Amino acid sequence: MRLGKQNERYLLVVQLLLFIAGLFLIIIISIIPGVIGGYSTLIQSLGISFIVTATITFFSWFFGTDLATRVKEICEFKYTLEKLGLQNIYTTIPDLDNEIIRKARSMDIMVNTGKKLFDAKSQTIIEAMDKGCKVRIIISDPDSIMWTDNLLRKSLCPKLLSTDITQELNESIIPFLNELKRKKPSSLEIRKYKGVPTCNLLIINDNFVRHTPYLPFAGSTNVPTYEVEGEDSQLLKRYKDAFSMGWEQSEEITHSQTAQ
Repeated sequence: MRLGKQNERYLLVVQLLLFIAGLFLIIIISIIPGVIGGYSTLIQSLGISFIVTATITFFSWFFGTDLATRVKEICEFKYTLEKLGLQNIYTTIPDLDNEIIRKARSMDIMVNTGKKLFDAKSQTIIEAMDKGCKVRIIISDPDSIMWTDNLLRKSLCPKLLSTDITQELNESIIPFLNELKRKKPSSLEIRKYKGVPTCNLLIINDNFVRHTPYLPFAGSTNVPTYEVEGEDSQLLKRYKDAFSMGWEQSEEITHSQTAQ
């Protein structure tokens, strides 16, 4: 708790005098050590303690808490982040290193349409599947009622109003994924989700998560992205559980379900 301004001034004056006194004692010892005799070590220690006490008190006043408590709080916060597994926070959606995808053994993806992801990373995902990576993808159901409700679409993402999502899914995304599944039947599973997805979710190797939430009425360039790592991470377990629940609530997309 901060002191009143009057008390703060008194505190600073006292600590300044204490610092000067400690400095004075140390200087005296260094200039005339013989005059002090056997008390030189004691007086030197006293001077150092004055300086240390004044310095610690000043930092405690400056930071609003004692230095030891502040260091403890920082260490505890760092430990909490490590336990949660939170590694990075971005103010937008950064590009994902292709090597992370190429080396993936498993990949779980939950998106609305995934157009940006598939346009940018489809070839890299195929390379990963060629090496044995198992991929599960959940996309929005083209027949979901959300695509007929403009207010819902606007609140989910304003840019969706300028795109015919149903058409994009039926004529672009689903045919692409079906063709990919035809080529890689043992490596790819696709499902559609009728509910309202609240985020984009990418889980790689069960130890890396990229989570991009949808903010009300905010475009994709104005939303944060969180990256979580570590098999023992508390957050990663929750993300995996969320994807599993979404997977269970979704319906399989078969090759014959490409819209006419």
